[in-house]
Amino acid sequence: MSIVTEPITITELNILLKDSLKKIFQIPIKVKGEISGLKKFNSTIYATLKDDISSIGIIKFRSLNDDVKNGEMVTI
Repeated sequence: MSIVTEPITITELNILLKDSLKKIFQIPIKVKGEISGLKKFNSTIYATLKDDISSIGIIKFRSLNDDVKNGEMVTI
């Protein structure tokens, strides 16, 4: 038997993920990975953080002093 659900918005998905992670970990989460697709605009960095299997898009604000480069391993 399958359950049919209505699609949810991106905002609703983000809220569900954030709330779930807070309940599971109950502490701040640090993520490590390799920077790729790096783009800098003013004081904001846009990039992909990846490992051997997965990737996630990141945006870092107020990063004038950050000197990250593509291929660099970072922890955020």
